[in-house]
Amino acid sequence: VEDGETKGSTAHGKYSVALNKDNHAYQRSSFAVGGGNQVGMTEEEFNAKYPEGKDSVGSTYEESDSFAFVGGQQNKVPAKGAAIPGGYLNVVDGDYSVVLTGHRNTVSARYASILGGTLNNVEVSSDASTILSGIYNIVGGAYCTVGGIFNDIRSSGTVALGNNLQSDGNHGNKKVLLGSFNNPDSYAFFQLGFGTEGD
Repeated sequence: VEDGETKGSTAHGKYSVALNKDNHAYQRSSFAVGGGNQVGMTEEEFNAKYPEGKDSVGSTYEESDSFAFVGGQQNKVPAKGAAIPGGYLNVVDGDYSVVLTGHRNTVSARYASILGGTLNNVEVSSDASTILSGIYNIVGGAYCTVGGIFNDIRSSGTVALGNNLQSDGNHGNKKVLLGSFNNPDSYAFFQLGFGTEGD
C-alpha cells in the first residue's frame, strides 16, 4: 500500500503467487510474474464459462484450481493448466495450451500452442494444433501444424508451411501444403504452390 492505494500485484486465490508490477493471480494455484498480466479466471469469468456454478471437475469458484502460469507484459491466461512465459498482449483461453512468446497471439483450443510471431490465432475447434511462427495465421482444424504468413487452415490433420495457403474440411483433411497461393478447391492431398494472388 502506497499513500492509501494498493500498488503492485495481487494474489487473489489460495496458494497463488503474483510478483512484479500490476499482475493478478486469480483462482487457487496460479502464478503471475512480469507486468500487467492476468492468470486464472475472475469470478465473473468463471460464472460465464460455467453457468451452473461448477467447473468440469465439479469445483466451485472458491474450490477451483488454475495451475496456470503467466509472464511477460499484459498477457492473459484464464485457461486451466495453460501458460504464457513471455511476450506482449497474448491470450490463452484453451485449457492446457501455451503461447511461448510473441505479440497479440490467441489460443482458444485445448492442448494447442503458438511458438512465436504476431497476430496468430488457433481457434476453439482446433485442439492439439500448433502455429510454429509467422504473422496472421489462422488455424480452424484439429491436429494441424502451420508456419508462415497469412495462412488460413480449416481442415484437420494438415501441415501448411508458406504464405497465403488455404484449406477447408469440405475438400478433405490431412493435407500437406507448401509454397504460396495454393488452390483451396483442389482435392489434392499434397500441394506445392508457386502462385500469386491472381495466379
